[in-house]
Amino acid sequence: MSHGARRLALQLDYFMSAQFAGVALASRSGLYRKAGIDLKLLPTCPPGHEAKVVSLAYQRDPTDCTYVGCMEQNTLLPAMLSGRKVTPVAAMFGRSPLCLAGLPGAGIHGRAVAQEALRVGAHADTVELLQRIMPHALVLELDRAQKLDMLKSGQVDAVQVYDVMETLKLAHDLESEPEVLHLEGNAFPEVVLGYAQVLFAPSEALGDPAERQVLRAFLKATFDGWAQAIRDPAGAAQAVLEVQGESNHWVGSKDFVEESVKRCCDYVKLTRKCGTLGVIDQQRWAKASRWLLDTSSSNGCSGSEGAGSIGGAGGALDSTLWGPAEGQVDAHPVSRSIHAETAELAKQAVAKHGRSPKLVVVTVGETSLGHNHPEGPRRLQLFAHESCSWFSKSKTGASLGVHVEEIVLPKECSTQQLISELRRHRDADGLQLMWPMPSSIDAKAAYEAIPWRQDVDGAHFLGRALAPGGSRALTDALHAPVTCEGVLRVLDHYKVSLEGSRAVIVGRSWLVGQPLAHLLGSKGATCTLVHSSSKDLGRLCLEADLIVSAAGHPRLLSSEWVKPGAVVVNVGTSFCEDSMVPDIAPLEHLKHARLVVRTVGPTSVAVLLRNVAQNALSRDVRAIGATSETPSLSPEEALARVHSGWFLARANDKGNLSLQRTFYFPTYPEAVDFVAAASEEAEKLNHHPNIQLTHHCKSGATVTASVSTYATTALSHYDCDLASKLDSIFSVSSGSGTKHGRGTPETVMSEFKYELPDQAIARFPSRVRGGSRLLAVLPGTNDSCQPMLLDRSFTDLPALLPPGSHLVINESQVFAARLFATGSGSLGAKLPVEVMFLSPETEEQVPETASDPAAALESPVEGQVWRCMIRCTGLGQVGNVLEVTRPANRLQEPRRLQLLVERIYSQWNEEGEADGVEAAVRLRCVSAPGASMASAHSWGSAREIFDSFGVVPLPPYMGREATSKDTEDYQTVFSSAASCGSVAAPTAGLHFTQDLLTQLRASGVRVSRLSLHVGAGTFRPVTANRLADHIMHAETFAASVDALEEIAESVESGRPLVLVGTTAVRALESLFWLGAKDVPDKLPLDLGQWEAHQLQSEAAVVELPAPSEALRRLAARARRCGQTAVRGSTRLCIVPGYEFRLVDALVTNFHQPDSTLMCLVAALAGNSNIQAAYGHAVAHQYRFLSYGDATLLFNVAGKKEQMSKFQTHLRLSAGSDAQPPAAASAAPPADGEAAFSRSKAPELRPS
Repeated sequence: MSHGARRLALQLDYFMSAQFAGVALASRSGLYRKAGIDLKLLPTCPPGHEAKVVSLAYQRDPTDCTYVGCMEQNTLLPAMLSGRKVTPVAAMFGRSPLCLAGLPGAGIHGRAVAQEALRVGAHADTVELLQRIMPHALVLELDRAQKLDMLKSGQVDAVQVYDVMETLKLAHDLESEPEVLHLEGNAFPEVVLGYAQVLFAPSEALGDPAERQVLRAFLKATFDGWAQAIRDPAGAAQAVLEVQGESNHWVGSKDFVEESVKRCCDYVKLTRKCGTLGVIDQQRWAKASRWLLDTSSSNGCSGSEGAGSIGGAGGALDSTLWGPAEGQVDAHPVSRSIHAETAELAKQAVAKHGRSPKLVVVTVGETSLGHNHPEGPRRLQLFAHESCSWFSKSKTGASLGVHVEEIVLPKECSTQQLISELRRHRDADGLQLMWPMPSSIDAKAAYEAIPWRQDVDGAHFLGRALAPGGSRALTDALHAPVTCEGVLRVLDHYKVSLEGSRAVIVGRSWLVGQPLAHLLGSKGATCTLVHSSSKDLGRLCLEADLIVSAAGHPRLLSSEWVKPGAVVVNVGTSFCEDSMVPDIAPLEHLKHARLVVRTVGPTSVAVLLRNVAQNALSRDVRAIGATSETPSLSPEEALARVHSGWFLARANDKGNLSLQRTFYFPTYPEAVDFVAAASEEAEKLNHHPNIQLTHHCKSGATVTASVSTYATTALSHYDCDLASKLDSIFSVSSGSGTKHGRGTPETVMSEFKYELPDQAIARFPSRVRGGSRLLAVLPGTNDSCQPMLLDRSFTDLPALLPPGSHLVINESQVFAARLFATGSGSLGAKLPVEVMFLSPETEEQVPETASDPAAALESPVEGQVWRCMIRCTGLGQVGNVLEVTRPANRLQEPRRLQLLVERIYSQWNEEGEADGVEAAVRLRCVSAPGASMASAHSWGSAREIFDSFGVVPLPPYMGREATSKDTEDYQTVFSSAASCGSVAAPTAGLHFTQDLLTQLRASGVRVSRLSLHVGAGTFRPVTANRLADHIMHAETFAASVDALEEIAESVESGRPLVLVGTTAVRALESLFWLGAKDVPDKLPLDLGQWEAHQLQSEAAVVELPAPSEALRRLAARARRCGQTAVRGSTRLCIVPGYEFRLVDALVTNFHQPDSTLMCLVAALAGNSNIQAAYGHAVAHQYRFLSYGDATLLFNVAGKKEQMSKFQTHLRLSAGSDAQPPAAASAAPPADGEAAFSRSKAPELRPS
C-alpha cells in the first residue's frame, strides 16, 4: 500500500466478474493507486444484502476506511426504505440487464404478452419484482443451479437471468441461443427498472468533505477503468480473468469473458453525460423510483412518499458528487423522451395496421456515415449502446417496435440503379438515403426520387422552404432534417425561449445550418448564418443569445466568443483518435454560459425513428376491398363514371368484362414510375389492376391497365375508383400525356351556340361544283367594330386574294367508311345497324394518337382492328359478332365480312342523347356456305373491301341515304388516292374545280398540298359545357418535305398563307408546334389536345422558333430519317386565345353550332365577327354545313402587313358592294332541295 493511501472497501453485487470489468482494469492499471486509494473487495454476500453490509461496516469503522457498495436500483430502494442509511452517487449500468431466458422456440415473448400463466424460476431478491411485472405468472424462488436444471428439463418455462453473462452461459450449455425477453422493452412497456450496479455510500460519510474527495477519486478511477474497457475489451477481459474465481456462472475462457465485457460496456455507455461515464440522471432515477415504489408493489411502500424521501435521513440521491457542472447538459434525456413517444406511436400503428412501422435505409458505398462506414463499428463500440445509436439503426428500431431494413449498394452503383432501389420500397413508412454519396451519383435526382410522404430525413424540407410560399414547409406535415428537429427538441426540453432572441448558426450545410436557420426563424429568432471562415466570427458569436455550432471543426468556438448567460448548443463533432471532439471549447471553460448542450447527437436517430412511426400511424387503414356482396355496375354505368380513355374489353378467357386503358410515356423510366405509383394507390384501395408494360424501343413505353372485380366477376365502383386514381397519377387532360396546367383554356361552349334552322342545312351540293356562294368577312377598321361583309360567288375567289398568296389545301381522300350489319343481342338481329369506321388501331400505336388509315387501307383486311361508331340502341356487348350486309345495288359474291366487337369505349352522344357506341371491331373474312377457301380468302386490300361493302359516309344531319352521285360530289377534285383515309370530306375543298385552281395559279397564287385524314376529331359533337372536358380524337396528317419548304419560303418572303378548310389549319399549325418542340428523331410526332396552348403560355420563358424555322426543322428531321414526308397525329383543339402561327386567311364552310370548328373560326376571325357573319348568313339564306356555302375569314390577330394587303385588295374588289350585315339575294337551291324553305330565316340569336 502506498504511504498515505486511503483504504476503500467495495462490496460488489455478487461475484467479481465481467460486470465489474472497469474495477478490475482500474486496479490492474494502477488507477486506484494513482488516486491515493487502497482498494479492498469485501467478501461476497447474499443477493440484496449489500446495503446492509456497507451500513454495518461503516457503523463499526467510520474513520479508518471508506465504504462503497453496489446494487441494482430495484433492490437498493427497498433496502434504503427499510432503514439502511446509504445514498446512491453513481451507476455503472445505465439500465438493468435483468431479463428472462427460455429454451429456443419456447415463444416466451408472445406468451408473456398474451398474459399466459408462465412458470418462472428466479433469485430470492427478484421474486416479488417479477411477480409484479407478470401477475399471471407463477414465480418460483430457486437458486441458480436449480432454475437452470428445471429450465432444461421443462419444469419451468423461463428463468430470471442477467443478459451480460448468464444468457451467454446458457447459450454455451444449450449449444444454441436461448430466447431472451428483456423486462424493459416492447413486451412490458410500462416497466422501468432503473439503473444497475449503482454505487452508493453511507449517507453520513457524504457529509464529510474529505470523504467526498476520496469518493470522487474512486469514481474517477473506476470510470476511467470502464473507459479503457470500452476501448479495449480484450484487455479488460484479461484483467477480469486474473481476479475472478471459479464459478458455474460463467465459462472461464477469454472469448467468453471478452463477449461478456462487451455487453457490460454497452450498459455502461448508457450512463455517459457530457462525456462523463457513471452519471445518474435525476429524472430517470426519479421515474424508476416512482414505478418501483408504486403502491401496487407488494413492499407496501407509497410511491409518492418513497420517491421523495428515499434512503432515510439525508439519504436521497446525491447528484452533486459525480457529473458535470450545473447548466452543462446533453441530449440524452431528450432522446429518451422521443424514444418513449416512438414506442407508443409504433404500438398504435401495430394496432391500426397489424404490422410494425418500417424504415428502409439505403447507403451507396462506404462514405456515408452509417453502420457500414469504416469508422462506424468503432464509434458504436466507444460511444453508444446498440439500442440507441445512429450506427445501429436496426437494433435501435427493434427496441422501439420499428422494423429497419438497411441496404448497402456498391459504390459503382449508377444513379438509375439507386433510384430503382428507392422505388422498390413503396410499402415502407420511411426512406432514408445516406449522405454523402459517390460523386458519380446524381444526388439531386436521387433525393427527388424519394416520395415526400416517405421522407423521414427531411430531404425535401429545404427545397420546399426555399420555394415561393415555402413557409408552409415549416407548418405542413413535412419532416425537417432530423438533426435540426433534434436541436429544437433540446431547446424546448431545457426551456430556452427563442422569441426575440439573436441566434448565430456556425455552419451552412444544407443538412443542418440552412434548414435550422429557417426553423429557428419560424420560432421568432433573428438568425445569422456563418461559417468557419466568416469575418468577425468571434464578434458575431459574442453578440448572440444562442450559438449553435454545426461546423465539424474541433474546438472552433472559443470560450471568449460566448457572452455570459448565453446558450451554446454543439452539433458538430469530429472523431479524432478514439475521441469525439466537439466544435465548442472544453466545458470547464464555459461555466459563464447559462446552458451548454455538449451534443445533440442521440436525438438524430430518435427523431428519425419517431418520424417513421408517425408516418405509419398516419397512413390510412388498408381498405377491405371488394367482396362477393359488392354491388355490380352495368357497363353503361361503369363507362359513364370514368375518363373517356377507358374502354370495355374481356378480362379473361371466361368472358368477364373489364375496364381497360393504355397510357403512353415518352420514356421507360416514366412508365415504371407510373406503375409504382399505381401499385401504391391500388394498395390503399385494396383493389389491384392487371398491368402490362411494353417498351416500344424508339417510341417510348405504354402501360395497359385492366381493372375488374374478381369477387363478383363483374364491374363495380371499386373499378371506377381505381380507374380515377390511375387517371390522376397520369394527370392527363386529353392528349398524349399532356397534363392539365397553365395554358389549358377555360372555354365555355355556350358562347358558340346559335339557332341553325333546319331548312338552312344543305342536303345536296350546288347544281354545279363551285357554284356556291362565298361570304367574305373583313374585320372592322378602327372607325367601326362591325365587320364588312361581302356577298360573292365562290368563283370570285381569285379576285379576292392578293397576288402572291399561298394556298394550302388538304388532299385527303374519303373512303366508303359507312357499313351496315346485323347482329345479336342489343345490337339488333333484324334491322341492319350503321357502322361508321373512324380510324385503324394497331398494337404499336401510341395511346391517344392515331394510326395512318392510308396505310391500313392498302393492307390486307383480315384481322385489322378499327375504331368505329355503331349506331345502335344500348351499349352493346363485347364479343358480339356483326354480319356486314352488302348494299342492294352491289354484286352479291360468295364472301362474308364479320365484325367482332373487342372493345367498347363509350356511348356516342349527339344532340345530348345517346346515338350509339364507340367501339373497336376486328374484321374477319368468312367463307360463304359452299364457297371454296381460295375464293373466300382472296380478299385483297381493306380499301377494296370498303369499296365493296361500304357507302359514302354522308353526315347524319343530311337526313338521306347516299346516292351514286355522292361518290363524286363528296370528294374534292384535288384528292389523292395515295392519301385516302378520311371518313368525312374536307368540305371547304368541295367548292374548288380544276378551272378555278388554274385561275388561281395564273393570278400568281401558289398552291401546296398536305393531308389530314378527317375523323372524329373534326366532327364529333361536343357534349360538355367546358371544352376542357371534351376529348378530341387524334387524326393523322402528312406533309411532304417539298411542301414544308415551299410554305417556309413563302412565310419568309411575306406571302399571305390562305388555308382551305379547318383541317388544313389544324394540320399546319400542328406541324409548327411539333417543329417548335424539336421532337427527337426516335419519338413519334404527336401533338396533344392542349399542348400547343401550354407551350404558348410558356413562350415568355422559352423562346419559340420562327414559323419557317419550325417547318424547316421538321423537313430536316425527315431527311435524317430517310423520309420524303413528315407524318404524325394531332388532337389540337383551337379556341379563342390561341395565337395562329401560319394562317393569314381561311376558306371554310359554315359550321355547326357549339362545335370545335366554331371555336376555331371564332379564334381566327373573332367571335363577334363570326356571330355577325353567321347572323347575316342565316338571315340571307346561305346554305350551311358540308354541302353548303363558304366563307373567307381573316386572322384578326395576324401580321399587320398581311391584314393590310387583304383589306386593300378586298375593298378595291368590293367597291360599292362592301356592306355591313344587310340584305343580299339568295342563290337558287341545289338539285333535290325543292323542299328547302324560301321563307326568311329567323335572325341569329344566342341560345
